[in-house]
Amino acid sequence: MHQNFSMVDWGPDEAKGDKNISNYFFPIDGFSDIKSGKIRYVIGRKGSGKTAIIEKIKSEMLDSPTAFFSQLSLRSFPTASFNTLQDRAKSDKSKYVAAWQFILYVELAKLVLLDNGAKPTHAIEDLHTFLSINNFDSGIGFSETVNILTENKNKVTVKGGWLSIENNSGGSEQTLIKVHFNKAVEILSKLLFQVESESEYRLFFDELDEGYSSDDQRLNLMILALIRAIEDSALLLRSSSLNFNPLLVLRSDIYDILEDNDLNKIDDYMLFIRWSLDPKITAGDTLDGEKLMTLRNVVNSRIAASISISSTISDTWHTVAIDEDQGIPYSVGSLWKYMANRTFERPRDIIKFLKISAKYQKQGRLRYAAVEQAEIDYSDWLYKEIKDEIQSHLPVWRESLQAITRIGRGRFSLEDFETSLKKDSAITKWLESSSKSAINIAELLFKFGIIGNLENRRWLFGYKDNALTFDPDMELIVHYGLHKKLRLLKSKGEYLSLEPSN
Repeated sequence: MHQNFSMVDWGPDEAKGDKNISNYFFPIDGFSDIKSGKIRYVIGRKGSGKTAIIEKIKSEMLDSPTAFFSQLSLRSFPTASFNTLQDRAKSDKSKYVAAWQFILYVELAKLVLLDNGAKPTHAIEDLHTFLSINNFDSGIGFSETVNILTENKNKVTVKGGWLSIENNSGGSEQTLIKVHFNKAVEILSKLLFQVESESEYRLFFDELDEGYSSDDQRLNLMILALIRAIEDSALLLRSSSLNFNPLLVLRSDIYDILEDNDLNKIDDYMLFIRWSLDPKITAGDTLDGEKLMTLRNVVNSRIAASISISSTISDTWHTVAIDEDQGIPYSVGSLWKYMANRTFERPRDIIKFLKISAKYQKQGRLRYAAVEQAEIDYSDWLYKEIKDEIQSHLPVWRESLQAITRIGRGRFSLEDFETSLKKDSAITKWLESSSKSAINIAELLFKFGIIGNLENRRWLFGYKDNALTFDPDMELIVHYGLHKKLRLLKSKGEYLSLEPSN
């Protein structure tokens, strides 16, 4: 049964705030472990579905009267103010851990106060008092908590009794005194440990790439400190009656440059998102989680959510697309392969390509002619997506891509690339000032999938395998998705018969 391609609702570009995400969300392998709290760190490339995971869990929690959550983002986060909260007596990430713990505990305390089923009364009242006397009890978020702390010179007000000491002036345990927020971390942890509830409390940490620069070591330390604070909090509350499940999602390129011995210690709590184009299934195979993690299944879920299709049809793609359209270049094989090979094997890429194609396919099933028209717009979009990732790692990223445009081909040698790079004064200046070489630029472009190595007839791209290293002796190829934007005149038909291997 065939359907109009234009009837499919592909959803918004950004998963954040997507109210329909439950209708077409495709659960990744390991999603049940994320929901249960066993996994609290999700690592993946931009557009791989990290935010979608958070939005899906949030949508389910909104339907439950015993589920409470809060979300932190570095967007509009007062990073400069947060930096003043550091413990200067400590080094590296340790100087930021207490500040993050305080922020986490304040947010968790606010969630507890929303829970009518939380007890005992004295612990709940003490938490309420602490938030109230310090002006943390309103609808303020993480950012305002930081601002209040800096305005009060890192001090908070507590009851003398919470410190288990008597005020020096002879006052009672109800006397209010000022202490450094480090001391309040201990107080809050003890109060939260006393809380009993059958509810679930979640803190989500997303958009940690906002304003990120790989040269900003301070931001790297802040992220490492946040991870440490999450671990310390989870460990402390594990033996309590609180069902506390934090979840942090992070771009893989940021995670890859974090240097800390503690990261390997939390491997059991981490999940790395990896997608493939199509399931590789042979006779007798069953669809396990890894084989389900394909872009084809993501697309099928979107189609099934929009169009009434028989439940017996698992591959819904064929109902809205002519996969063997006669206009497709012979060596490509199918419309799906043509589109998928122009992505970085991320859900956001293929969905965006399909959304743009819908502008050119108003009736009937999707055909190659519409895809070919859409590819120009899609290539421009992909270029901007790459910019968002690579600009924090390579200041001369734009000039480096223009060097590829000057070459004008989809295949070339490192020597050709180096010659083209040296024609740009901005690149030459940067290479000299940073003690870098053309190979360093090529390595970064390789890591982000802009270029790959060509071994015989195989594509080798860094984004498909983090352990894969750039080989300067191999021929270089440009990712198909960027050919239109970079105006590579000989791209069409130049090496369409090649296949990605890693």
